[in-house]
Amino acid sequence: MSAEVEWQRSVPTSTGPSLFVTLVAWIFIGLSSCATLISVLQNIMLTFAFSSGRGGFPIEDAQRNAPPAIAFMMGHLRFYFLAFLIVSVATLLCSLGLLRRHRWARIAFIGILGLGIVWNIGGIVLQNWVVGSILDMKPNVHTPPNFDEAMHAMTIAIRVISAFFALGVSGLFGWIIARLLSPQIVAEFT
Repeated sequence: MSAEVEWQRSVPTSTGPSLFVTLVAWIFIGLSSCATLISVLQNIMLTFAFSSGRGGFPIEDAQRNAPPAIAFMMGHLRFYFLAFLIVSVATLLCSLGLLRRHRWARIAFIGILGLGIVWNIGGIVLQNWVVGSILDMKPNVHTPPNFDEAMHAMTIAIRVISAFFALGVSGLFGWIIARLLSPQIVAEFT
């Protein structure tokens, strides 16, 4: 009988919905709602403004004169915007499910936050690749004296600030994941 009592003591008991989960859900409902709206508008803009057959800005022409990193990104622009829309909608749905304490939503939300960590860290690498390819370009026009040094200093500052921000967001996402995996929070979803 004492083994059963010990087992019951080790099982976390839920005291009701935690403020942490509620706040995280509402914050991400707000953020993902805005992101979804922006993403829908971006996809509409991309469809109408950047298509060569409709009098818009032809991406293909710009790709020919761009550095390889920029040309690659421009060649996959529709994919990036569509992927952002899908992730925004998925985050909104998972946030609503998290608010209602659905088990699938907690698991999916953790996955989305993990994807966010990978995206932020990968963004640092991608930014260095893109900025490096832009700096390798030699302009055809005369540049002012010390222009290269000023550009180099500015890009270093941008890279450091961006890396600091990406690592901060990744750390925050990691902390939220750890809290969502804690026994007290898991007990709310069972």
